[in-house]
Amino acid sequence: MNVYLYKNDEQIGPYSLSQIQAFVDDGSCAPIDSVWFDGCIDWTTVSNLPGIVISEEQRRQHLVPPFEAYTGTRPYVFVSYAHKDGELVFREIRKLHEAGYRIWYDEGINPGNDWPEHIAKAVIDCDLFLMFTSPRSAASENCRNEVNLALNRKKPFLAVYLEETKLPPGLELRMGDLQAIHKFRMPDTTYRKKLFTGLENLLGEGGRDLPEGEDPVAAALAIEIVADYLTSPVAADDADALPDSGGHHPTKSNAKWIMIGLGTACCIVFLFFFQKNMLQHYKSDASAEGQIQEPSLNDANVSQPVDEGEETGEDGSAKDSNESLDIDGLIEERIKKEMGKLRAATEKERVKRIQEMVNEATSIEIYFATLDLAKKEGAYQEADLLAVQKVSANRNLVANDPERLCRKLLFHGPDEMWEKIKAGKVGVRPSRSQSEYKALAIDEKFFHLREIWRNKLYRFVDQALQIPKLNGDIYIYKSTYEQDILSFGRIREEKDDGKADPRKPKAPTILQTAEIFSNGQRQDVSWSSTHFKGGIRGRMIMLEESVLTPESQFVQEQLEPLLDSEESSIRSPLLDLLDALVRNQELSPLFKAYVHGALCEVMLVRGDEWGLALSLRVIRDYDSLRAIVKERLELTDWMNPAPREAILGQLAFFYQEMGTRKRYAEEAKFNLSFLRDLSTATFRYAGHVDKSGRPSYLEKDEPPIFTWCMGHELDLDGQAEAEVTLQRFKGENALPFSPLLTINEDLLDFFEKALDQSGTENFTGFGSLDDLVPFRYSGGE
Repeated sequence: MNVYLYKNDEQIGPYSLSQIQAFVDDGSCAPIDSVWFDGCIDWTTVSNLPGIVISEEQRRQHLVPPFEAYTGTRPYVFVSYAHKDGELVFREIRKLHEAGYRIWYDEGINPGNDWPEHIAKAVIDCDLFLMFTSPRSAASENCRNEVNLALNRKKPFLAVYLEETKLPPGLELRMGDLQAIHKFRMPDTTYRKKLFTGLENLLGEGGRDLPEGEDPVAAALAIEIVADYLTSPVAADDADALPDSGGHHPTKSNAKWIMIGLGTACCIVFLFFFQKNMLQHYKSDASAEGQIQEPSLNDANVSQPVDEGEETGEDGSAKDSNESLDIDGLIEERIKKEMGKLRAATEKERVKRIQEMVNEATSIEIYFATLDLAKKEGAYQEADLLAVQKVSANRNLVANDPERLCRKLLFHGPDEMWEKIKAGKVGVRPSRSQSEYKALAIDEKFFHLREIWRNKLYRFVDQALQIPKLNGDIYIYKSTYEQDILSFGRIREEKDDGKADPRKPKAPTILQTAEIFSNGQRQDVSWSSTHFKGGIRGRMIMLEESVLTPESQFVQEQLEPLLDSEESSIRSPLLDLLDALVRNQELSPLFKAYVHGALCEVMLVRGDEWGLALSLRVIRDYDSLRAIVKERLELTDWMNPAPREAILGQLAFFYQEMGTRKRYAEEAKFNLSFLRDLSTATFRYAGHVDKSGRPSYLEKDEPPIFTWCMGHELDLDGQAEAEVTLQRFKGENALPFSPLLTINEDLLDFFEKALDQSGTENFTGFGSLDDLVPFRYSGGE
């Protein structure tokens, strides 16, 4: 295998693997130096070179934090990276630190510290988010959380790709259009110039401390870029750049490449026939295990006929004969390398290696293919064999059907509701709402309630005072409050000065009239008072004390703006109006109860589209209201509360308690956003459970938070039933050898997005992700 190095901005090589190992051992090469080898798609590091042994001491040298993370108040860069990339990232951030950039990075948080808050605060306060991207960081739950938080906070973002990386769909959606630098494809001078240019543009003035002496940033920016990207190297006689490299004669080099080509052709022919044989074995086993059954020790080689020309899928259905199973990676990475050894190995060595291949599987297809191989080769016996057979027989449970898995694992509720969520038929306000508009707009009682005034009625008594030296008496008056009067509209007032009729006293008289609600009906009333020499006699309402009732203010300020008369529709969710109603402590409980009931009756006709299916308390509270009221209320009952006095106290307590809870609309909008995102989720293989029930994750350092496994259903007494189901992995409920699935998307991102959509200012009360997954839909019951 030819190996090329890239050092000091120069490509050198080719070298043999043994030469590179010698360079590493004597310190001429570091594990983090760039390297390219035969079959490599892009440049990588020496530490990723197959067959190279790097001592723990050498690794530790490059994993020591190069400096303390910045903790001041000036602009700084937050660095996100996977700990497995620490050796390369530490080299990069050391250079940034030397250039004067203030860097915060995870030096290794003590497990006793509150890690999420520690990291989150650093992300929130940073002025630039710099991500060193690799397959390790893309798969890291912590890195994804950091990215999502930074983008949610709209932080300036720069990604440096350390190697070719396929982003998960969630990250690809969020990072796809952001500024990125592909370091592994660039000469060092090009990379430095692009990196410093990006940092300077995004941080702006004051983004770093100018170093003493030569400025690395200025030097890098002054260099003229010759080539944007590195190209795959070609053989050259430059192996003398490092000691003991040896020379290469062009003729020998050509002969060597011819032999490599012939060898490769032979390998391809071998792989073709070997893969065909493996596929035939796999199809035979898959068809034999298409039905879920309880296996026995005697059924290790059971097979069932399969129609010629038809391939049986994991769910038992026929598949296109041209559709190949995804076991290429298994053949190339596992079986091809081991088959020769297995033939010559002892039985013990063969069994051990096959079991290792099971543990090394990287996809659900590879995992079941290696289990099948293990069964055929007798790698498991007795109880272990039974467990393997049971898992294999139920492989259809984990067939990568996103729609079925989402419905099974993420949502517990009616199939009809799940289909409505996916189709966008569940919401908080329908696009057309003419019927609801008519139900609210034609209610004349609401219209007449827009001008209800609360007035104070007084009785006036005059008293004459005799004051010497004045002609005649003067008068004073004494007023006594009688009662509150609710009037439809303002009090009307007329003044009669007595001049029109000489038979009447010439003292002016004020006549006040109003339309009030009394004895269950509207009626006109009037009051008169006489005013003379400072005295007042009679009954009168003091107009300056009259106020518009809170109920009329609610109609004018909350209900009427909701109605779009031009479009004959409702402008905003009715749950928002219901929240405003129940939380307004100035409104009469009887008024609240009437409007509350009226709004629920309107929304219930299309409850799924008005959010009733998404706020679990709406129907529950409506039922509680009806239990208190028992008989139908009238809208004007609050104006004459005496007949309803028995329920006033209950209603007041009912609405006081409701006013302290989370709003209906916030809950509905949160659940709507979260459910819509859940309906788009996809799944991937996360690892498996060993024969002792212990999980073995692909991402051992950062295992996924949510995983699912095969397990037995439990009855009411907690005893395992015969049926095998796919269920949340809780540590002890998995079948031995069960594969583990996890979700590709970031559930925390779903959660944070739902919080934003809810519009809440109080982030408590929505529950945790553990409470929300799976989402338990109750339909408001």
